Amino acid sequence: MKASFHHLSDKLLRFIEENDTYRVAFGFDKGDVGSVPTRGKKTIEHHRAIARKLFLMPSETACTVDDLIPLGVVVKNRVSR
Repeated sequence: MKASFHHLSDKLLRFIEENDTYRVAFGFDKGDVGSVPTRGKKTIEHHRAIARKLFLMPSETACTVDDLIPLGVVVKNRVSR
């Protein structure tokens, strides 16, 4: 991975660590938290939700809503490593 993108990996991990639903959906340890619903979403929907936060919310990115599906795949591939 290029050094210029390490901050995105860090943000991705932070989003997962700080969100009980994401931790459960991606199979990470949920810790001492009780029952955590995944809100009925498929895993790919969680990938896209994170992609939206990572790539579409910051105004400095050139990504658009049209890029959301491939960006969701990027998140999936990074989480699955």
